[in-house]
Amino acid sequence: PRSPASTGKRSGACPSSTCTPADHGLADKLHVQELTSALRKLRGNRYPVALMRVLGYNKDQWYFLALGVFAATVHGGVMPSFAFIFSAMLSIFFRCGEFSEGLPAGVVYYGLDCVLNPDYLAENTDRCTDKAVCLKDMQSEANLVAGIFAIIAVSAGLVNFFQITSFSLPGSKLTLKLRSLCFASMLRQPIGFFDRKDSTPGALATTLEDDASKVQGATGASLGLAIQSTMSGVIGLSIAFTFSWKFTFVVLAMVPLLMVAANLQMKAQMGGADETKKEFVKAGSIASEAIGSSRTVASFCMEEKMVGLFRGHVDEVKRAAMRRANYAGFGFGFGQGQMFLMY
Repeated sequence: PRSPASTGKRSGACPSSTCTPADHGLADKLHVQELTSALRKLRGNRYPVALMRVLGYNKDQWYFLALGVFAATVHGGVMPSFAFIFSAMLSIFFRCGEFSEGLPAGVVYYGLDCVLNPDYLAENTDRCTDKAVCLKDMQSEANLVAGIFAIIAVSAGLVNFFQITSFSLPGSKLTLKLRSLCFASMLRQPIGFFDRKDSTPGALATTLEDDASKVQGATGASLGLAIQSTMSGVIGLSIAFTFSWKFTFVVLAMVPLLMVAANLQMKAQMGGADETKKEFVKAGSIASEAIGSSRTVASFCMEEKMVGLFRGHVDEVKRAAMRRANYAGFGFGFGQGQMFLMY
């Protein structure tokens, strides 16, 4: 409906600073709220938010984030370094193997390098012909590798501590800040906002708890894990291309299959999260209203009715979780199978 004051007026006929809802053919604020609600149903309650905008709330915690990024970067190199040193450790046990085939009678070389590499044999004659010297050198190399393993262990423990701490503390402070801002925004809403079905006290409390914790999951320890995984891939590929670029390309040819399996698993785990949240919100709303009006519920003997409503929403969450568990199990099994098939 149009108000009498808006008859004959065209959109844009008034300055933007003095326009009122009536100037655009809107009767009153209630009409504006109804249109806003209709638009929200069409486009959904969610809209994309840039990660940098969220991190902008933590500008005062930049030193923690910088330390966390550095620790995650170093932590990303732990596993590639471990794999490289582990392969070197395995090769040590074959350094003093006896080789006499194809050699003159009575001649024994200790170590395959002595047989295949004449220059190595010329430079290490005592080691190649004397088993005691070879075993002594092998023990020295094993001690060196053991020392490197100890350094990796201590480094991994320290960087893991700093990574988790440096991302968890800003994440917790960000959660507190967002919850405070969200609660302040709720208090500034008009009365009609609380008359909506999705704005009951229980629903708002559940949303306030759930959404802020999800932001912490995206910007806290999960962000450090993403940086760590990226650096592990970069360092691992660098080592692989350095030693055998042909074999590396063969392995990379199987990566798309692993990515498909990981995508299936992630979709199975994350899919239906919105539906689950809606059911939790409804269950929280019912619980909040039932507890707040416990005397009314008891007066009308509606205890079983309220429990049944609450249980219905919780059971729906359970069924959705079981469906996601089956899909996630299939995706995880497919991914693990592809990894072994790759080898």
